[in-house]
Amino acid sequence: MRKNFFKALIFVVVFTLISAFGTMLFAEDTSSSQLPADVANYELTAADKVLIVEPSVCFITSIFYGYILDPWTNIWSDYYYEAFNGTGFVVNPETGTIVTAGHVIDIDAAQFKYDLIDAYLYDTYGVNGELDAWTDADWNWAYENIKVEGAGHQTTTPYDLEVYVQFNTATASQPEGPGNSSYLRAEVISKSPFDQRDVGILRITPQTGRALSSSIIGDSSMIEIQDPVTVIGYPWTSDIGQDNTLNPTVTNGNVSGKQMVSGT
Repeated sequence: MRKNFFKALIFVVVFTLISAFGTMLFAEDTSSSQLPADVANYELTAADKVLIVEPSVCFITSIFYGYILDPWTNIWSDYYYEAFNGTGFVVNPETGTIVTAGHVIDIDAAQFKYDLIDAYLYDTYGVNGELDAWTDADWNWAYENIKVEGAGHQTTTPYDLEVYVQFNTATASQPEGPGNSSYLRAEVISKSPFDQRDVGILRITPQTGRALSSSIIGDSSMIEIQDPVTVIGYPWTSDIGQDNTLNPTVTNGNVSGKQMVSGT
């Protein structure tokens, strides 16, 4: 009889503990659900969104190199180059994928060849006035016959391309290049011409311990004319009056129109 009494008592104690634990486990978390109204109902402002997105925006430098074969000496020149800048933003921090405008990493090959031949001839033969007597026919012959190629002279285009990426390290802890350089070498994955979608895809190698930020791609079909727009980036004039070209500009405006490009 005594054993049965103790068994019943143990059963009641265990049942009570389990019930109490279950109540605690599934009880409503009042500490987090009862937030102050101004916190629970807070909506991100335009300034908040800029702070969130800006660390993913990067400054892009594209350098196009070419070498000229002198038709009179049959000797290749040292490299000549043209450089362009633009803006990009990270869309995948794990793979280091960056989206930019296609024209930032593209160039008119014919114009590039023209520019380099012009620069080489003036550097090499223009000093002593040897080009003063050249006619249009002479110049046309030069542009049509002088070779301009990339390193190794095996490329199908008259240039080699190197692309570098920099992040504004003043606003976020971002990866840096070798040594003290803030430049990160980028690989060109894909690009479409200016007269098509004008989109370029780059990829950098994320560095351990220095996480990349990223932007979220929106749905352009949801945008209507007169919708507010905030632009963050490095326009052509962003370094005027600034000591640090890595200060992106932020401009607010509205969508003024929509255009179909290649069915998009």
